[in-house]
Amino acid sequence: MTEKHINLLNIFLMVFSAALAIAFPFELFLFSFFVLGALHYLTEISWLEKKQFFIKSKMQILALILLVISIGIYHFYTQPWFIDTLNIMLSVLVVLAISLALTNKVWIHIISVCIGFFAVYGLKLYQTEAYLVIFSVFLPSIIHITIFTFVFILSGVQKERSLTGILSLVTFVVLSFMYFFIPTHTLAFSVTPFAKDLYFEFIVLNKKMSDFFGYGSINNLEEIYFSATGKTIMQYIAFSYTYHFLNWFSKTSIIKWHEVSKVRLASVFGLYFLILGLCYFNFKLGISLLTILGVLHVYLELPLNFISFERIFNPLILKLKK
Repeated sequence: MTEKHINLLNIFLMVFSAALAIAFPFELFLFSFFVLGALHYLTEISWLEKKQFFIKSKMQILALILLVISIGIYHFYTQPWFIDTLNIMLSVLVVLAISLALTNKVWIHIISVCIGFFAVYGLKLYQTEAYLVIFSVFLPSIIHITIFTFVFILSGVQKERSLTGILSLVTFVVLSFMYFFIPTHTLAFSVTPFAKDLYFEFIVLNKKMSDFFGYGSINNLEEIYFSATGKTIMQYIAFSYTYHFLNWFSKTSIIKWHEVSKVRLASVFGLYFLILGLCYFNFKLGISLLTILGVLHVYLELPLNFISFERIFNPLILKLKK
């Protein structure tokens, strides 16, 4: 497929995802998270490893992986001191990812991490609601699936400078925000009891979005499923997650995540079906493992995210210097 064909395909996938999100937001999100998400997480982590996580030093890669894994343990080990430590590490990991993306000098990484640690710990930011919501709720979810997806599309547009690329970027922005300006929630849809029961594990995201952005109010559980605010937020979440996953698979011919050994590819799909099986037979364990896998892929991708930011803004900085 040419770049033009991929852009046109992605425009279709955006519109398709947006339409389904309006009609079946809860069901669409659950399908996307479990069926598409699990495969996305595994294939992207495999691809990132093949690319050495866009970090040149193996010791630096090891430091990043150990930090990410320790954050994943958060879901199993809930001692207060451990939770406080991990909350601090959330920002330290972001600072480290930025440093790794910008330079290979170890002394800069150490200084960056120390500054990040003492800033968050000294000011007690890790105990504030805003800090916890941004780093533990929004970064692994809406920031990753919306802002970073936008950055990757914009990076492609900047590189290609094609009409279809620009059109795909505009379509993504319009569809991402339309739920909050067009009353799509007034269209009739009902939540199936099965979807309602399963989605209970994810309601913290809906509640935090409502509280943090001040978009309407969600005062009880039922309003997540039936209020205008709840429906709008869910439609946005369903669209964003679904397109984020579909975008990854639509660019397989460019990313080439599938070009690995047969053993690795078989391992990826073996783990994929194992996780789906766990979700079916032991939902609590399955969703815990899938959530951890999602968090791992988000934080392991951070160096690439910031490299993309640098590629976008570097030309602008050079122009300003002139």
